[in-house]
Amino acid sequence: MIQLIFDSNNKALFAVLPIADYEKVKHLLEVEDKLGVFLASLPEEELDELDTALLSSVGDIEEATIPHIIVKMIELEDVSPAAAWRKYRGFSQSEAASRLNIGQSTLSRMETKGATLQAKTKQKMASLYQCKVEDLL
Repeated sequence: MIQLIFDSNNKALFAVLPIADYEKVKHLLEVEDKLGVFLASLPEEELDELDTALLSSVGDIEEATIPHIIVKMIELEDVSPAAAWRKYRGFSQSEAASRLNIGQSTLSRMETKGATLQAKTKQKMASLYQCKVEDLL
């Protein structure tokens, strides 16, 4: 579980996490750094070929992309996609509940992993969080 520390404007300033999670993130960052060094060493023609190959294998990038931070929240904080999107968009649980015209305890229950959401509710959440309904599943 990760504890976020917010400023008076509800903006996350710090994250406190278990050392095991920190070690995982640290390892991923080290791998990312090594990849960056490797890519910087490639000639521009090879980089262009690599970009073309990657983009053609992904297809329509707009259709397939979820912000990496949301994926991290779901995996490292063990939260539901709905909770991750709410946090990503900067809403407190009570603020989001108010905008969705539901109680905070109801939203809390809906954000429990594995909770079943009604189609109308998913649509309202997707609209508020500016994501696709499928991203909340």
